[in-house]
Amino acid sequence: MPASLPTRAVRKARRIVRGRRRVHEVPDSPSRAAERILSLRYPEHLVAEPQDEPEAEEAPDAEADQSDARREPASVTRVVGVLTGATARRLGDDLAVAAVTPGARAFGTMIEPGDVLVVERAALQSGPWSTAETSSGTALLLEILEWTDEAREHGAAVVLLDSADAPNVGTNLLRGAADVVLPLAQQADPVLGPVPLSPVVSLLDRVARAAVEGDR
Repeated sequence: MPASLPTRAVRKARRIVRGRRRVHEVPDSPSRAAERILSLRYPEHLVAEPQDEPEAEEAPDAEADQSDARREPASVTRVVGVLTGATARRLGDDLAVAAVTPGARAFGTMIEPGDVLVVERAALQSGPWSTAETSSGTALLLEILEWTDEAREHGAAVVLLDSADAPNVGTNLLRGAADVVLPLAQQADPVLGPVPLSPVVSLLDRVARAAVEGDR
């Protein structure tokens, strides 16, 4: 059996996880991170708008032009994550990616509104985050949980990418601190068929499904 985490570490981790749960228990919570990221239209600027039928030309509206000029373009969704090199490269083809290493918080790396914090379990098996799920990696686990705490404060979604690796002493704490654990169970509407996912979740779900099924 895996060794237990130190009592103080468990208490601190549970406080972080309970804090996340309290946020989602508030009906009018301003973050609603999980609800947003699972929405088909998250993020809206990555979803192609349907082509409308051409309309008759109208005289230009000077006031509307000024309004459009003041409208700022949506920022690109950024993934901040505890990631393997392969996953960081794969996500980097579609999204801005900031893969963090232990101690990155001390150098000023921060979660920003609109970010998605992604924790990949496969990245906890080797590399700089190795042992974070085990009793010997308590400091690493707490650092990851502090990232999830910061994400909650900024309304950023937290996604855990599961893997085929056996769960360890810190696994449930990481799952409890996440808004979404991927891969999702396959869901289908009896009439419309498979339930569509947002572009970001769909991409992350494919990565997690490949890891769980051993097809990386």
